[in-house]
Formats: sequence, structure tokens, C-alpha cells
Amino acid sequence: MKMHDDLRKSRQIASAALDQMPPRVLRMSIPRVVNTAREWWRANHVLDDLDSDRIHDDLARVADACGHLGVTTYRELHRHAADVIKEVTSLASPTAYALREDADALNRTRNSIGAALSAVAQHHGADAAIAIAAMPDVAPRAGGSHRLPADDEILLLRQRALHTIVQGGQRLIEGCQYSLVETGMTPVETTEIRGTDFDHLRAPTTVHSKGGPYNGERTLALPPWACPVVAARLDEQCAGSDRAVHDRLCFTGKPGAIASASAATNLRRYMYESGFTLHDRPVPQAIVGWRVARVMTAQGWDDAQILLGKKQVAQVERFLGQFIIVAPEIPKLIATFDGF
Repeated sequence: MKMHDDLRKSRQIASAALDQMPPRVLRMSIPRVVNTAREWWRANHVLDDLDSDRIHDDLARVADACGHLGVTTYRELHRHAADVIKEVTSLASPTAYALREDADALNRTRNSIGAALSAVAQHHGADAAIAIAAMPDVAPRAGGSHRLPADDEILLLRQRALHTIVQGGQRLIEGCQYSLVETGMTPVETTEIRGTDFDHLRAPTTVHSKGGPYNGERTLALPPWACPVVAARLDEQCAGSDRAVHDRLCFTGKPGAIASASAATNLRRYMYESGFTLHDRPVPQAIVGWRVARVMTAQGWDDAQILLGKKQVAQVERFLGQFIIVAPEIPKLIATFDGF
């Protein structure tokens, strides 16, 4: 509860700081907000392997709704986000219980606004936390805490990771930790990663994990968007001493249950600060679940097995079985596999 109270307070403070944003950002027209966000997304590779067409369509609907409502600037979109969400979804009460399709539309619209405002803030060197802080709550998605994240949520998480480069310190550790989990590591695996596990300290592109209780040893390719986040954390850690390259990157305590709890706590806080609500966040393990499901649908069972470091393809199915899979193609793929 204390973490929840602290997070609520920090979001309230950030939301109240809107007027501290650069005036050129606050006065930016909605078409410029849309174009700047899309260009920033492209330049930073954050839409790679996401459903970019749907994300662009959602943002276009937001822009159309702004036109209907007379919302003309970045400041007005920030302050009237709830009205824009109602206009786009045609739902009078965004926080009331909603059917799966309506809840999905509410969250996609909300996160589209948050992602665009955050991208524009980062493009202009402003505080992205202010941009995301005032996003209104909406009805939760179907599946509860054991659902896989949606693509619009992955976009928020990636943008947050890039913002932690500016923040440094503990926030950068969390951004690096998220980057490694989305790459394909379980949260507890990230607590054992050291500078020596990367192919390059200044420009890392791969990371080697020795595995864990449930995963085998393997080398993973970092997504292009994640490389600068990991590079910034490596640079921060190694700046003081050449020997620091042998230290763990995301955790300094004892391995085991404490390390697992630390990773989970970091990622829960990180997800909230990315724009998730307190009452609608998947468990941290679901992040790697999203990556596994994405690899399985795009490349097949064998590649998903390699990603997780599993000895048998059947173990991939059991791993995904802990999540409520909303994407319709996943159960179909599982049903067609004849190895179970």
C-alpha cells in the first residue's frame, strides 16, 4: 500500500506541473503533435514489431475527435483527455464496467493520447512524466493481472525506458531491467546480468544469460529501441571503475528470493510510471510472455523455444499457459501443435 500511495502522490505532483513544460510544446497544434509523435516513434524504433497500423489509426481517431471538440493544442489535449476518450469511443462513462471490445477501445485511446504526449515531450527534451501523469483512468481490460500486455501498453513501456536515460540512477536501472525482460529474460534472470555478458560495452546488441531455475543458457539479440537504454546503464555503471564491468547491472543484493522480489517490485513500479493504472497491470512475468507469444506467432515454436531457453517445445506452451491469452491466434496455434 505504501508504494501505491507514493506512486499516486508522485503522479499528482507531476500532473500539477504541466505549466512547467516549455511553452512551445504547450502551444503545439494537434496536427503537429500527431506528426511529431509519429516521427519520434519512427526514429527511436519503438513501433518495431508492434501493430503500428492500429496505433497510427488510433492516434488519427484522437486527432479527429479533437477537431470535433475544439481541442486545438497540446495543453488542451492534456487537460481534456477524458472528453476526447468519450468522443472516440462513444462511451459516456469510461470508468464504468465495459465489455471486452469497449474496454480495449478505451485503453487503446487513452494510451494513444499518453504515448503521443510523452513522445512530443521527449522530442523537445521536456519531462515525459508530466505528459503521462494526468491520463485518466478507464475501465480495465479483460484478463486481469495474468493477461499479456497489449501493443499500446508495450509502446508506453518502451517510451518510459528511453525516458529513464535522462533520469539515470534507480530509474535507469529499472529501464534497463525492463529492456532485458522484453528481450526475452524472466525478471529474476536480469538480476544476474553483468557488463561482461554483453557483446559491446559502448554499443551493445546482444546479451548472454546463463539462465535460471526455469530457463537455459542462451544469447539474445537486443531490440534496436533497447540498445541505447542498456548502453546508458553500462556507461553509468562503468564510469567510476574499470572493475565495475564485472558487477551486476540491475541488482546488488543476494541471489534467490530477494532478487526475484526486487525485480518484481522494480517492474511493478516501472509499469505504473509508464502510464498503467494501479488496478490494471499485468504481472511482470507477462512482459516476457508477450515477447514469447510474439515470436511464436511470427517465427514459430522452435524460435520461441530458443528464446526461452527451454529444452522442449512443450515447455513453451506450459509457460504461456500461466497467462490469459486474449489474442485469438495464440490458442489456435497451441491447439494445432501435436506435441502435447
